[in-house]
Amino acid sequence: IDMRVADFILQNGESTLDRGVARVFLPGGLGKLPVREELSQQLADAIAADGAERETLYVCLKGPQGVGRETCACRAAELLDVPAVIFDCRTASGAVREEFFAALYTAGRETLLTQGVMILRRVDALFDEPETAAGVLDVAGRFSGVVFVLLDTDAVSVEAAGGRRWIELTLDVPHRGESIALWERELTRLPLREPIEASELANKFSFTPAQIAGTARTAAGMALLAGPLDRRELADAAYS
Repeated sequence: IDMRVADFILQNGESTLDRGVARVFLPGGLGKLPVREELSQQLADAIAADGAERETLYVCLKGPQGVGRETCACRAAELLDVPAVIFDCRTASGAVREEFFAALYTAGRETLLTQGVMILRRVDALFDEPETAAGVLDVAGRFSGVVFVLLDTDAVSVEAAGGRRWIELTLDVPHRGESIALWERELTRLPLREPIEASELANKFSFTPAQIAGTARTAAGMALLAGPLDRRELADAAYS
């Protein structure tokens, strides 16, 4: 018997999956989102109303890197009060086929044990081999009644959708109001030497949520070395 299964039985599922295979996102880690909260709630409501006896529902979220696809999927799972098991197809695609599918089965088993949902990141990395991509989607669907499929904006998903029950949404870079909300959240966490309005940054930088969060992380590191930040230093962090 696999040690993970033994741990699950003996410890009532308290241990977690080996992070080398996939990541498990547990409810309670996000809370209300400054952007896309309404979309996450709509997805959660649709999934809850769909019923457990129907065929697997594939929810495809498309958009540029860092736009918040994974966060939106995890928040929908959180609103449903279930874990999300995140499997990165591009990271695993470098393995030989048997190892790749062994890792996928392990992630699927974790989804089943925790009664969660599966999130497949960067499935478009497999699109050069349509049969492999289809196999990944089919395997995920055996373990999870809902499978989130995260794709880049320009990925063509017609063949992947096939005859599956498929919902597809495109997430765009936040509009100005959403950007202001994201910048406001980050500015409250930073030591500032002078007042800086979130609207200034939203006007100057057309960023994804990940880029805004990345700017804040860089700025926080700068502040550790040089103390409170001024407007120029924050802009430097953004440009970096």
